[in-house]
Amino acid sequence: MPCTSCHDPHNEFVDPVENRFLLKNNSASAICTTSHDLKGGTGANLWSWSGAEGVPSSHKTGANVYSDQTNDGIAWLGSHTGYTTTATNACAACHRPHTAHDAAELLKGETDRVCFQCHDGNPLTQLADVKSEFKRKMYVHPSIGPQASHDPVEAPDNILTRHATCDDCHNSHAARADLTTPVPPQLSSALLGVSGIAADGSPRDPRRGGTGALYEDEICFKCPSYNPNKPQLPGYLSYGPLPFRVVLSMNLVDAFASPVSWHPVTRPRALSSGAGGAVPSLLTTPLDSSGAPIPSRTLNAAAQISCTDCHGNDTGRQLGGSFAGSLGPHGSNVSHILERGYFLETSSGTAGQTPDIPYSSSNYALCFKCHSEDSLKADQSFKFHWEHMQRVACSTCHDPHGIPNGTALNNGSLINFDQNIVARNSLAVGPAWSDLTPGAGSAVFHGSCSLRCHGVDHDNRSY
Repeated sequence: MPCTSCHDPHNEFVDPVENRFLLKNNSASAICTTSHDLKGGTGANLWSWSGAEGVPSSHKTGANVYSDQTNDGIAWLGSHTGYTTTATNACAACHRPHTAHDAAELLKGETDRVCFQCHDGNPLTQLADVKSEFKRKMYVHPSIGPQASHDPVEAPDNILTRHATCDDCHNSHAARADLTTPVPPQLSSALLGVSGIAADGSPRDPRRGGTGALYEDEICFKCPSYNPNKPQLPGYLSYGPLPFRVVLSMNLVDAFASPVSWHPVTRPRALSSGAGGAVPSLLTTPLDSSGAPIPSRTLNAAAQISCTDCHGNDTGRQLGGSFAGSLGPHGSNVSHILERGYFLETSSGTAGQTPDIPYSSSNYALCFKCHSEDSLKADQSFKFHWEHMQRVACSTCHDPHGIPNGTALNNGSLINFDQNIVARNSLAVGPAWSDLTPGAGSAVFHGSCSLRCHGVDHDNRSY
């Protein structure tokens, strides 16, 4: 590739802004797009940088200020071209053709620093402050600093290291604003063109001739799925308490493929709701943080939810009301990057003897996004639900994703005990729950428990 592919050595001023002996006017990176045709995907996953297929990338059309002042305090970031918007800088907003700090991809620097040129709440760019979610929240994806990324040579089904850079979840060439609010299982347009792992464990890999991830969960499955035991990043402890389940459920592909009980992320549950239904506590629509119905969303036997219905910014605008923060699971002050309160009991002394947990609605605000607190207090699905709610956390009994290879007898209703809190009973039986409910949709719920929890012994205790 000779220099004259980009430069005209006889005329300095073909580009009146850059004045660098360029071959053509390089506004909107016209020289780059002469050689690079950025497009991919099929069907609903269609995208292209220019908009020749689907809607153009937001980076292609961005009229926000991008200048030598939007450099996140780092001298070699910000505009080096003389152009002053994201659209006119285009490729040069992230890449430098000659003096790139990240030579492999000609990036100006580490991925996070490149993205934070604009996504840092800078009043010049007037874009959402994503940087603060990583810098100021207690629980975050480990996306700060130099690290490996999925792009471009790492196959989604052969990930050897643990990392979560911006481009693990976002393809900056494809990402765009949603024209309408996506309804699960629809994929947000901000996540187009990214590799993933499908619910059956097969890879979605646009760099090897396949399509990108079709659903949000497929992007998430690149990490907590087939290989949950990757080497941890040094010093990274930002998860929160981890339950130790009777049936281990770290592989989320397996958890959501449960034959008996799962939250409807990869597929619906097909369960009846309301009085006499299999899930009497299920609301007809999810609620925002003020208790108002979330527009365009319904909850029923055919409905699905997305990972970001639970995992997201605890000050994000998806919460409604006065919340105005950025969307997405970048960071949260609630453990496991959850968008609302979800209290997890921590081991305190001997399992089976831990102290009671005083009840507070705010502790389980995430559950009440989709489930009626009044129904649970009224014991409509379990004779002693309210009694237990005043002593133990939801997570002590319920596994929120699903129970891989669970059984209808022991693991319906997401039952999968946390053995940090629940122990065998005095006869060394359990911890186990037996479901003796006549069938799905029955108004009669009964069964028995054999375990020890919060100092109370259950020996095939029935309800």
